[in-house]
Amino acid sequence: MLYLDSLLKLADPQEPPVVSIFIPVQNVLHMQKHLKTALKKLESTLGEQLSKSKIAHFLAPISDLLTTPNTWKECKSGLAIFRGAEFFMVLPAPHKVALQTLVNGHFHLLPLILYFEQSQLFHILDLNTASLALYEANAFFFRPLALCLENTHWKQDLLALLHKTRTPLVLAGTSTEQKTFLADTTYPFCTQFALSPPTGTLFRPKALHKAFLANIERLLEESRHRAWEELQTLQNTDSTLSNIREVANAAYNSRIESLFIHTQVTSTPITQADTLNESQDLLNTAIRHTLLNGGRIYPLASQQAGPVAAILRY
Repeated sequence: MLYLDSLLKLADPQEPPVVSIFIPVQNVLHMQKHLKTALKKLESTLGEQLSKSKIAHFLAPISDLLTTPNTWKECKSGLAIFRGAEFFMVLPAPHKVALQTLVNGHFHLLPLILYFEQSQLFHILDLNTASLALYEANAFFFRPLALCLENTHWKQDLLALLHKTRTPLVLAGTSTEQKTFLADTTYPFCTQFALSPPTGTLFRPKALHKAFLANIERLLEESRHRAWEELQTLQNTDSTLSNIREVANAAYNSRIESLFIHTQVTSTPITQADTLNESQDLLNTAIRHTLLNGGRIYPLASQQAGPVAAILRY
């Protein structure tokens, strides 16, 4: 849970200076060389705002990465580094990133689209009659929910929760248990999850979590496909936007339910040294405010129009 909280804090307002560094995957020596170059650039840029001692203190956690071997072991696509006055985070990039060093008023989030998609919630209903239970989970955490499933109105309570959050529901249990549930219950975002670990044991939640993680890519793909279909159905109506400025403004005003950004945009290099172009800055704004206001973020596939689209709440 702490990991998810920290990830979403990247969207929070930050006290300047705010530094974002992206290093593409290469051999360790080349990646460390890129980081040294980034540190020199930051020393020069931050010299306009901070004293030498404050710069050294601010950059110390980044400099320490040069002598931390574990930093470089998990970098399959690259490395993302975020530093604010009271914040520091290092992440393996979710996909190939362009070399960038940015000093801005907020973190640069475009390359992290896949992380934010993975942070969306799923509800998992364990249909085993001996241990009926409800969980919420995503790629980073898994926990039980305190919803009473023993009263006669538990299905109505569950559906009220789901319709409010529009969270995908994963049914865990035997085919018979799933058919019984679906016979008198309808919910449009429902996925059947063939899973029947030993009943009545303390290991069932662990087995559910393990199975959920093993199938997370399939579940995310299903959720993404549903969102794309909804976008296509609503296209050319007042419920969608595709103009970057309009999308950024709608996100700022909490109007975006689902934000779609073309994957090619996420790895596009900045056009000028240490500066986002206008489109990148607007997309960054849209991501931040969509996350802060509880919206969902999805990548647009290469064959789909771009660079951005949005489904509105109102």
